[in-house]
Amino acid sequence: MEATDRSTPWSFRGRRFTPAERDLIRAVVRGFPSLSRMELAHTVCELLGWQRPSGRPKGRECREFLERLIRAYAGGR
Repeated sequence: MEATDRSTPWSFRGRRFTPAERDLIRAVVRGFPSLSRMELAHTVCELLGWQRPSGRPKGRECREFLERLIRAYAGGR
């Protein structure tokens, strides 16, 4: 996944992210730099409704996804 290419779809563990969701993720990460990755992940999960069948957020998966995006952006610089 090349996170810096806007035409490439983002997907992680079967979840595809729409362009609007991608923009939301970027806005959350940029807008709240003091939050930990886990706090960012829970915020993103809540905003996107990314949750387990039990209704709990997929925080661990989202944190892994955010870390992958961070590595992709850092590698692209």
